[in-house]
Amino acid sequence: MPRFGFATQFALVVFAGFAMAAVTALSNQSTSTLWIDVVHVAMPALASVLVVGLVRSGLLPPLAIRAFAYLIFFSVAALTATGFMSVMNGLAVSSPNPFLYGYSFYSASLAYLVLMEGRSASFAQTFAIANPLMLATGPLAISVASMRHWSLRGRLNYFFPFFVIGVFFFIVLGLGLAPALAIKDQLNLVSGLVFGVVFELFIYVNFAGLSLTVYAIAGIIGMRVPLNFKQPFSAANILDFWKGWHLSLSSLLKELFYKPVRAQWGTYAAVMVTYLASASWHGMTVNFAIWGFLHGAVFVASIALLKRKHAIWAFVIFPPTVVIARMIFGTPSFDSLVTIVNHVPTLAEATVATRTVLEWPTETLIALAVSVALVVIEFACRRAPLLIGRNYKFLRVRVTQVVLMAGIIMFASGRIGDVIAAYGQR
Repeated sequence: MPRFGFATQFALVVFAGFAMAAVTALSNQSTSTLWIDVVHVAMPALASVLVVGLVRSGLLPPLAIRAFAYLIFFSVAALTATGFMSVMNGLAVSSPNPFLYGYSFYSASLAYLVLMEGRSASFAQTFAIANPLMLATGPLAISVASMRHWSLRGRLNYFFPFFVIGVFFFIVLGLGLAPALAIKDQLNLVSGLVFGVVFELFIYVNFAGLSLTVYAIAGIIGMRVPLNFKQPFSAANILDFWKGWHLSLSSLLKELFYKPVRAQWGTYAAVMVTYLASASWHGMTVNFAIWGFLHGAVFVASIALLKRKHAIWAFVIFPPTVVIARMIFGTPSFDSLVTIVNHVPTLAEATVATRTVLEWPTETLIALAVSVALVVIEFACRRAPLLIGRNYKFLRVRVTQVVLMAGIIMFASGRIGDVIAAYGQR
């Protein structure tokens, strides 16, 4: 394989992103805004190179480099607090500033690179961070390894099934569930809890679908990136759940916050700080602070319960936490959240919520049923040979692949232009 110089690699990353943007603009007949897409591509690549150049220059002592990593990470919180950037609540809200497109993802990856590599960080690593495919979809580029020692046929045989799963999750299930999210506007506790369930399923199939697609495409072209989701619902408690959900972010938070805080103040403090840091990264709002505190508190309680051999109670508090936390996470404002929880649920509200669900489009109900079945299978069969590895092997067997491809053919026609990357706009 040819070895490209720094300038050529930089140009190739920008060109690849521009090509993606151009194809999207032409397909949507929106070429008048193509310059914004060019900015989306060029800014992350340029910023990444400048940051690594500063770190490598020797101008910063080791302690300042570490502080710089935290400054990069918390810059997202500062930008959301001041209104320069939208919060990341999974509702596909685009950043109001085109120069900050994808900033959350490349800044977090940069923080990880600066912290872990310091002056040893290479310019080549910036191209993984500024990869347009990553920035448009959400997985953090914390590690990229070459797989070119695998034959193309071998890579296709292994990674193509992941591509089919990703497309099915994202297009068929994700777009199918999207209309159901409107139930959040009813602003009562019954509808809020229904929204929490549906939104959790939507985020899973949308974000995991994109992550699996990126994992597959990268693998086919010879790049090994982390598998960002590993059957998170094959879990019996909140600890196991986070071992399968957005693993690239979890790895980053572990290095930046969990390990250093645990060394100083112990496990419980480390857990709380880590979740509050994660909350600030998603956005500086009261809702996210509550979300972080709730997850941290239940995580700490689950550790204590498991230490005392009370696994059943660790399981009992797990599903309600996920649903309630997702409702809080997706509620647009603190005032709306107060409205939702500040009254006693009524039979009338339950009736309205039930009628709303029954009136959802057929495709939405099918997507809901399949998504629920997927979660049930992940949990109920988690000790079965095809699920125990938590790498979607049960969906990669030939008969399942045929079913998934048939579903894509049946439901994806005419819907490609409606794709929503829930976490890919900020």
